[in-house]
Amino acid sequence: MSTSFALQVGQEAAHTLRLWRRDGRLLALLVLVCGWFAAAALIGVDGARAWQIEAEQADQLDHATWIGQGAGNPHSVAHFGQYAFKPAAPLQWFDPGVTGALGIGVWMEAHYQNPATLRPIESQDGEVLPRSAAALLQWGLPLLLVVAGASLWAGERESGRLRLQWVQGARPAALLLGKAMMLLGLAALLWLPLALAAWIFDASRGAWLALVYGLYASIWVLTTLAVSLLSRSSRGALAGLLGLWLLTTVIAPRLLANAANQVAPLSSPEAFWTSVRAGHAAGIDGHSSADARRTELLQTTLAEYGVEREEDLPVSFAGIAMQAGEEHANTVYDHHYGQLWQQLAAQDSWRLRLAVFSPLPALDQLSQWAAGSDWRHHRHFADAAELHRRELQRFLNGDLTRHGKAQGSAYRAGPELWAAAPRWSYRPPDVSEVVFPSAALGVLTAWLALIGALLFVGLRRAQQEASP
Repeated sequence: MSTSFALQVGQEAAHTLRLWRRDGRLLALLVLVCGWFAAAALIGVDGARAWQIEAEQADQLDHATWIGQGAGNPHSVAHFGQYAFKPAAPLQWFDPGVTGALGIGVWMEAHYQNPATLRPIESQDGEVLPRSAAALLQWGLPLLLVVAGASLWAGERESGRLRLQWVQGARPAALLLGKAMMLLGLAALLWLPLALAAWIFDASRGAWLALVYGLYASIWVLTTLAVSLLSRSSRGALAGLLGLWLLTTVIAPRLLANAANQVAPLSSPEAFWTSVRAGHAAGIDGHSSADARRTELLQTTLAEYGVEREEDLPVSFAGIAMQAGEEHANTVYDHHYGQLWQQLAAQDSWRLRLAVFSPLPALDQLSQWAAGSDWRHHRHFADAAELHRRELQRFLNGDLTRHGKAQGSAYRAGPELWAAAPRWSYRPPDVSEVVFPSAALGVLTAWLALIGALLFVGLRRAQQEASP
């Protein structure tokens, strides 16, 4: 960059700052938005801390209840079960995502892979929740840039300042770069403090949030300048940009979500559990009845121990049958829950296909993923709870198999067995342990490239205006 070009960039940046300082409305809007962001972040931090404390207390209470349940048959205790409580997501205070809608507690019992329940969103009784810091950043940041930048080029064309600049030898690219730097600086007043706070909580996740929101801010900086460049008047530029803001941040995201739900609907709870019950009864292929499976298992077990009758087995066949039933149920649940996760992934895919109308669905996926509050992180929790459930059932059925032969259904184990059982423990995963929504990042990058091309068209037009 030549000295004269750099000087023009700096002078234009200083001129833009002077314009903004004289505009009291912009300063008032900046203070209002910053205050709103700070309040949303503080509310989010307080809510996430309360969530974490309640999850830890509930886990301690559940474990104490499990240990203190007294003597019982291991299979009855397997139905008594344990609870798995989901801790707060790493950056839930910034972007709560779908954490409030997917449930925070999984009841882990014999034979059933229960979905998470205790959804916080269901206990609000219609209360309007405060907007999250992420949601405010997603629509407040572009609104601020629109108000600050709509007239930066179109207004100066109207006032005649640009013609004077051309006479003095100013280069359009230098003027545009100076204005772009100031708009990015204005965006950074909102975007970087929140990204820094996120980095303090979790460095890798904070870095990802800084990147994706930086891309989003850049998209709106380029959009604002491109529309201002191509508009005949500052009023027309402001009207056009406000229309784009309303379409891409308010209207389109809701329409795209509804369209994705229609194109790739989730199975209804009734259909899901009907299919699960059918799989329990007859297997995934529909031809393996429970009676046939039990008869085959008995013959295999008799042959393994070299006896001819169930009564002659040195172990409890009931325990073996219970564990075999668990293994069969596991294949059923893996199949149907696998289909459910695929349906959620398909909805994400359709939202991105429709993201030609708005970059927000792509940003939303990346923001929730970086915050640890998307359905992918919820699946990580649900899978961990299910692995623990299966380990617990193997432990209890193993004890019943080894010690339940003599007393049959009258067999009772004591609290020492419950204390020896595996205890639920869960740590939210590192961001690298959950599938990265790379397609969403590609969509944001494509939006940036598209708006960059539009800005280039506007710049060429400005260069033609500057030509003698």
